[in-house]
Amino acid sequence: MSFLTPFYGLAALAIALPIIFHLVRQRPKLRREFSSLMFLDAVPPKLAQKSRIENWLLLLLRMAAIGLLVAAFSRPYWNLAQEAESQGTQVRRILLIDTSASMRRSGVFDRAVEKAKEFIQQGNGKDVVAVYAFDKTLAPLFSLDVALATSPVDRKQAAIRALDNAKTTWFGTDLGNALVTASDLLLADTDATEDSALEANEIVVVSDLQNGTSLDKLSSYNWPRNCKVRFERIEANKTGNAYFRFLNDTEESSETESTAGAKVPKGGTSSTASTAEQNALFQRVRVSNDAKASESKFKLAWLDSDGNAIPDAGTQCNVPAGESLVVRVPIHPKGASCLELQGDSVDFDNRMYATKREPDTSKLICVDADETTKEASLSYFVQNLPFSSDTRSVTYETRKPADPAMWPSPASSPLVIASHRIEEQDLAGLSEYVEQGGNLLWVWDCGLDGRTSGVDYARGLEVLVGIGDAKVTESRGKDYAMWQRIDFRHPLFVELADSRFNDFTKVRFWSHRVVEMNESNSQILSRFDDGSPAFIAISKGSGVLWLMTAGWQPTQSQLALSSKFVPILSGLFRVAAKDSTAIPKFTVGDQIKWDVGEKVLDPHDIEIVDPILAEPGVYHRVDALGEKSPFAVNLIDAESNLASLDLESIERLGVNLSDQRPAVVQVSAQRQLRAVELESQQGWWRWLVMGVLGAVSLESVFCLLGVRTK
Repeated sequence: MSFLTPFYGLAALAIALPIIFHLVRQRPKLRREFSSLMFLDAVPPKLAQKSRIENWLLLLLRMAAIGLLVAAFSRPYWNLAQEAESQGTQVRRILLIDTSASMRRSGVFDRAVEKAKEFIQQGNGKDVVAVYAFDKTLAPLFSLDVALATSPVDRKQAAIRALDNAKTTWFGTDLGNALVTASDLLLADTDATEDSALEANEIVVVSDLQNGTSLDKLSSYNWPRNCKVRFERIEANKTGNAYFRFLNDTEESSETESTAGAKVPKGGTSSTASTAEQNALFQRVRVSNDAKASESKFKLAWLDSDGNAIPDAGTQCNVPAGESLVVRVPIHPKGASCLELQGDSVDFDNRMYATKREPDTSKLICVDADETTKEASLSYFVQNLPFSSDTRSVTYETRKPADPAMWPSPASSPLVIASHRIEEQDLAGLSEYVEQGGNLLWVWDCGLDGRTSGVDYARGLEVLVGIGDAKVTESRGKDYAMWQRIDFRHPLFVELADSRFNDFTKVRFWSHRVVEMNESNSQILSRFDDGSPAFIAISKGSGVLWLMTAGWQPTQSQLALSSKFVPILSGLFRVAAKDSTAIPKFTVGDQIKWDVGEKVLDPHDIEIVDPILAEPGVYHRVDALGEKSPFAVNLIDAESNLASLDLESIERLGVNLSDQRPAVVQVSAQRQLRAVELESQQGWWRWLVMGVLGAVSLESVFCLLGVRTK
């Protein structure tokens, strides 16, 4: 027998009170003094025996009343928990252990394995327990099918041994996919409509539950009623984390930029260099610090392939907890393999790998005649533009009209610029050039009245792209015209889409040509304020004819002297060369393809067979001739977001959460609830109260009988 409130048993000490009262001898209440005895000395009576209990039956009744009352308040019951457990429903449970990159923090994964083993050990031996590891995918360690086929005697130990095979990876965390897949496995053979199956399936997640995990799969999944999820959160030794990532040239940032501590590489300019020179010397990096971080002083340092710091290639920065800062670091120095954030105690994500390949070479050709004045020359304003970049080296060449030399291939010369002086024999060759994938920018930089050479504009459209019904006239009636209705969604103008740069009202055109043609096969990127097309893209074959109906020389417009000229021409070259301002990125978990005869080497120079990139580092693509091309693979950004995931966000997605208290506390609470249920069903306290009333009644009867007999 057990007691629901055993501390009431201390009240049983009150049983000693009747015993004490019965041992106390009472003196006679009536006492008379006789005058004849006043001359005698008072002598106390000598007792023949010690105090003794005279009314045993009365004492026992009083003791029984107190004992039964104490027992009733202690609420006794017969413990039938083992019998109830043997008749209970068998639980099928899948334990998911997180092996993603964030679990690589010091001590986190070891505690996760220990917690998982402890949970399995505390479970009921008759339950079915399967073990799976998860990161971006779900991998079986002790599958549900194997667990069902294993005898209940060996099932616990088999599941515990399977945890020894779990190892951390560098992949991201997809908790939503893990929960959905595990739920489908549990319910594969279960009828979800049966009430008897309710609460018979459970998923236990052992993870650090960091906020960077993905829950996308849960948003479109109808979570079953008979499957509950329990989370065991693993805390890290150290809270807070600092991380960083590279910013592209076109990527804006709201944070403050800092160059404090940034050293100019040898051979570079001083800190008073222009913005363009600074951009050529430094790379922008955003450093973010967690709100719970204890460190705030960091250093960004370039390391070589052996992990040694490269001299004069570091930047100091101070980032308070909960804030971020954009820092300029020296651009990728020679021999550098990665950029490391030093000073952060959580170091699994402190390296970002980068590669620097030799730039491709391209040629830009401009077809134009020699001019007596530079201001009237179309090519003069083109040859000084910065077309070269880190990934491409561009050389410039001026070609005279009617030159008999063959036109280069679009691969080596992706863009050709032609003025109004181009001849028809040039257009015949350029038509084939555009057909093969080239890009021709034809600028109508001279009015119809002032032309002394060159092909007719309408005739040129017919030769180049087969538009034979075009009509070209000169604009009339205004001192100047302006661009409007610019398509800022097009890659040519997308860099000018910001409100700080999209004002073209100060770019005025003194004259322009008006073209009327079939617009079904063309795209008008901008118009003049009179509605006529200003910039047109006409596709032909694999290439594009770009047509400007006005020139950019000062005699034609203010375009060449404005801040819009460089972005437009540079953007046009990037579109033609199929370059991107964004740095190509590979993250762990991406798939890579290679052609026949090629191979890919991992950071340890071992040829990979699986196309999935499994770890961060510098990989090499080796072509059929043995030439190596390096590329960097980095950790996914979300893994660095180590803030705690709010379980309410999971519950809002429909997931049925079980009791989230610790396992030991949960088992104790279940036993307590079972004890309350048994005590309520048995109701022994009622019979004990009846016994108390009976004992008190008999005691009263015996007392009354004793009084009457005296």
